[in-house]
Amino acid sequence: MKRILYLFAIIPFIIFAQSPITNSKNPPLIESITSDTANGQFYQVLFIYDERNRVIGITHKVLKIITVGKKQTIKIQEEVKQVFEYAGNTIAPYVRKTGYSVYDNTTKKWHTDFLEEQYFLYKNGNRVGDSNFIA
Repeated sequence: MKRILYLFAIIPFIIFAQSPITNSKNPPLIESITSDTANGQFYQVLFIYDERNRVIGITHKVLKIITVGKKQTIKIQEEVKQVFEYAGNTIAPYVRKTGYSVYDNTTKKWHTDFLEEQYFLYKNGNRVGDSNFIA
């Protein structure tokens, strides 16, 4: 009788100790990377994906922690965005746009000016060049 009670007592631990089985064989997508803070400043990289799990945006931020009294706020020092565009169902982008964000003091909002566009050239599914260099 003691063995049966012991078995019933242990079964919940065995059931909940098992790792969940995931149906997906794909690893999870990276959403962000953040550095350590040094001198009140840290870096953050954010990734944005579309419904086909293709990277459509990468944002790199330099953030500063400002402490006034006991209140801490985080201020964006610098922000650079990259936007990728794809043709149809392809997994490789055909263009990369790089933009630098600036803060507008009158509207109190950030806006991004895209200053650089880089087009990629593919042949037989392989990248053979881009708008800056064609091999």
